[in-house]
Amino acid sequence: MPTPFFADLVRELCHEGGTGPLTPTGAVPGHRRFANAVPADTEFHYAIAGIAQSGEWEVGTGRLDTAGRLVREAVAASSDGGGRVDFAPGLKTLALTVGAGWFAAHDTAVAALD
Repeated sequence: MPTPFFADLVRELCHEGGTGPLTPTGAVPGHRRFANAVPADTEFHYAIAGIAQSGEWEVGTGRLDTAGRLVREAVAASSDGGGRVDFAPGLKTLALTVGAGWFAAHDTAVAALD
């Protein structure tokens, strides 16, 4: 499996809900937009954190489609027991960041090489 794309300080706001693609609507102050940092159709790690619904969250791998939406492909962990969250409409953040599961798998792989 190829290494997902990484970039620093990519975080945007979003107001959409549902289980499908989510549209970023602008960078959080001090951060960059996905469209300015991530090539379309390139896999990366993401985290979605509900603000209006603070109990809703999800981490996984996804990509940007040609419309610039975050397509959630594989969920690694979530507030829905590890499943795809049906987000309520309202403010949330979308971030390019690595989840804890990736670090654990990476550490295990490195340890196996030693």
